[in-house]
Amino acid sequence: MKEQLKAVDIVIVPPDHIQDVAIDLSKKVFGSTFVLGRTEYIPHISLYMGYAVDVEKIGEQVAESLKGELPFDLVVEGIKTGASPIMDIRKSLDLRRLHYKLFSAVRLVNDRREPEAYMDGVARDETLNYISSFRQKHARLSFLPHITLGAGVLPEGSVVVELPIEFKAKTVALFHLGNYNTCRRLLKKWELGV
Repeated sequence: MKEQLKAVDIVIVPPDHIQDVAIDLSKKVFGSTFVLGRTEYIPHISLYMGYAVDVEKIGEQVAESLKGELPFDLVVEGIKTGASPIMDIRKSLDLRRLHYKLFSAVRLVNDRREPEAYMDGVARDETLNYISSFRQKHARLSFLPHITLGAGVLPEGSVVVELPIEFKAKTVALFHLGNYNTCRRLLKKWELGV
């Protein structure tokens, strides 16, 4: 019998004022197949993604890793317009440390391409390539924290946001991924410092 894998992402869910900016910018992305929102396609900063064989066990590993972690400061440094727009997040020492800690402690599978593990059982090739290469190309020294705004084009003149924007990282969550590695369904959530 084949394992029942679930494509998941361990993320920082930014506070409301950052989500508001991300959602507003996402609505301006021309040709995107999704728009960020509060209940689906949640704005997030990916810390570690892969396939979970046992979501409960992954949740336990994340919870153990977060013991003693306190909220920390983050900064939106810039907004990349054009194709595949993002909000660039400063790679602070606290953020890098949390990424490394989760990457070392949580046992996700990255050496597969499993579209049926995604919500709705659909994932395009680029989505599958990103998750299957996460350990090699997007983690550790290659970790580039960001909030994806859409899968289209954000026109350069459409961004009216005063930068930098500071915020406190307080919430870590585990999501079931949808196509484009979007956070579609909340599986578990933790508050730092609680």
